[in-house]
Amino acid sequence: MKIYDTIIIGRGPAGLQAAIYTARSGLSTLVLGRNDGALAKADRIENFFGFPGAVNGKMLLEAATIQATNFGAIVKDENVLALEMSSMEPGCYDVTCGNDIYTGRSILLAVGKALPRINKEGIKELEGRGISYCATCDGFLYRKKKLGVLGAGEYALHEAEVLRNFSQDITVYTDGQALYPEIENIMRAYGMKISTGKIQGFGGKAPASEKILDKIIFEGGSHENIDGLFIAYDRPGASDFALKLGLLSDSKGNIKVDEKMVTNLPGVFAAGDCACNFKQIATAVGQGALASESIITYIKKKHSQ
Repeated sequence: MKIYDTIIIGRGPAGLQAAIYTARSGLSTLVLGRNDGALAKADRIENFFGFPGAVNGKMLLEAATIQATNFGAIVKDENVLALEMSSMEPGCYDVTCGNDIYTGRSILLAVGKALPRINKEGIKELEGRGISYCATCDGFLYRKKKLGVLGAGEYALHEAEVLRNFSQDITVYTDGQALYPEIENIMRAYGMKISTGKIQGFGGKAPASEKILDKIIFEGGSHENIDGLFIAYDRPGASDFALKLGLLSDSKGNIKVDEKMVTNLPGVFAAGDCACNFKQIATAVGQGALASESIITYIKKKHSQ
């Protein structure tokens, strides 16, 4: 099994800039992510250093990708589903993408701006009281209970598979979204139920200050009882990775880093929009460069031990 010196999660300016530096320094570098962030959709960028005329965001990313791969970085179009400490390689991290698992000695989180939380009635009041965002963290608390996963993609399937370790009564709620046939087939093969109704909100039992989730309310007024719901919309964002690994975050949801983009976990670094309030390409590129220096120092020290 190949172990990469660094795995960079995110194909935006922070991740690609870091990859250019780490690959150029001789570190085996793997970049994972989908090229569908805000920059890839920006038609005109007029404030980036060195471009007196407007530059197209997609073209800028394509040029940076070529630059990184020319130095030896491997860039893969992957939907990252999970990031965990490796159970097979002490001191390393495993990154799950569909059927593939990649292992790295260090990780750079450069996943961009966190995806917005869904807005449904009762969700805020019931977060941590039956509604969770981490099957790995909280699934054990709901052993043999009636559980649900809210989502309709690969991430929802991944979280549902984790929950199978704790319960056989699992329903996937798509909230009106269509499932890909291959994902639906896997879910049904596992004996999971699928509910496609549009969700209005969530209800709880007990006094208001201590409410515990006990039902999902659908548009039209019908409801279904449930013990625990795990939200897995689209794909995990920075806050999901932070929660599962135990990374510290600030009050605005940014991953906490020091001046060298080092997090509170050894071998884990963060850069770009997920670690900064000033969402600019120039900031992301600069942080990617700072993170790469820290990664190179960390890996060289690790190899010398």
